[in-house]
Amino acid sequence: MREKDRNDYMKDVSEKNDNLTSWWRTGILIAYTFLIFFIIWVGYRIILLAGAYQAGDLSFIRAELVGYAIIGTIYFGIGGLLRFSRII
Repeated sequence: MREKDRNDYMKDVSEKNDNLTSWWRTGILIAYTFLIFFIIWVGYRIILLAGAYQAGDLSFIRAELVGYAIIGTIYFGIGGLLRFSRII
């Protein structure tokens, strides 16, 4: 009887691990897809900034840099709040 209980337990653990593994793979796939699109987006923004620099459109460059500074401030501000509240 004990051997049967142990086999049932191992079967349950195996099924849970298979489920966890499939979710882990799905998460990694989503993360890599996001990373690839992010790299493409950054490359596109660099091309836009280079074109604006060659055209002498300094107001566009300034607006982009201010936007990047705001995004960075928000990003690190949220990180600081999460760190301060001991979530991360």
